[in-house]
Amino acid sequence: MTRSKQGQLSTAKNLDLNNITENETSALQNKIYTPKSTAGKDFKKDGTCYAIDLYPPYTITAGPTYTAYKFNILQHLTALSPYFETNTNGLSPDPSPGCTVVKAAYLVRHASIYANDYDYENTLYPFLQRLKNASSSKHVNFSCALDLAFLATWTSPITDSKEEMEKLTKSGGLEAFNFSTQLAYRYPHLLPMKKKNESSFKVWASEANRTKQSANALFAGLYGGIQEDMIGQVMVIAEGEEQGANTLTPHESCPRFSDTAGSKEAGIWLKYYTDPIIARFAAMGTRFNFSANDVLAMQELCGYETVIRGSSPFCPIFTPEEWLSFEYYFDIKYHYQLGYERLSVS
Repeated sequence: MTRSKQGQLSTAKNLDLNNITENETSALQNKIYTPKSTAGKDFKKDGTCYAIDLYPPYTITAGPTYTAYKFNILQHLTALSPYFETNTNGLSPDPSPGCTVVKAAYLVRHASIYANDYDYENTLYPFLQRLKNASSSKHVNFSCALDLAFLATWTSPITDSKEEMEKLTKSGGLEAFNFSTQLAYRYPHLLPMKKKNESSFKVWASEANRTKQSANALFAGLYGGIQEDMIGQVMVIAEGEEQGANTLTPHESCPRFSDTAGSKEAGIWLKYYTDPIIARFAAMGTRFNFSANDVLAMQELCGYETVIRGSSPFCPIFTPEEWLSFEYYFDIKYHYQLGYERLSVS
């Protein structure tokens, strides 16, 4: 990536914004932009931009451990990451030579959804409303903010929250279908055979929409989507405290579970790691007063928008270190909500 004398950017190569190296990230953070037609004009008078460095150094970062390592944003979104397989150094799921798998049990999480109720109500919706109000204000101007310029015309990927909330995206259905197709090739001898009429074969699911839809897509994938070949059924299990030992949604039968547990502790880290980000965004001159919750919403939208639209302009505006901080935010939250720290709460 290079700069012309007029301060404009010219891209030396196309960047995969979901897989960027440390050097490429550094280049993105130190670019300068001034449209030719407005060079030297006053921003305050006509809304155009000066040629200024929008990214002054604010932290010292270490280089990658291995020169071949490439940071993949979509692998650091915690529960919001689309499905991916971890690096197992070539380990095979096949049994040892001379052995045969006679039984297999998989506990599978639901596939990618539009958004969950908690994230939407507490994080996404407040930011989307603030952004909507700002778009109608003459005071806020994103058009010259470089990495944030897309916010001037960006629209939410969630267009009908009542209809879409907690439901699978198209890519989510494909995830579940593809995963079960792999299982069908891996364990063909375990699938029921039509000639034996093995109708006892079942896929169990909790009653949430996202889980039922995932189970149906998974069930279809086992048979390549061929309806007449499908044997068995999807069994939906009711959720609730009265169910006792609920193995599909165990938190429903745990009286000590709380959705808000860990929010206070994670909030301390959220303020710490978002302060430099807010300062960087403020230096862009948008006059939008970003909050810590706004930053969290933007990072969550990277994941949600990607599985809805296929990509998101929110993903490349944060550094790898900021994505790791986002990931650690949820580590803290879940440690106090579902992890060992919860055991110490009376």
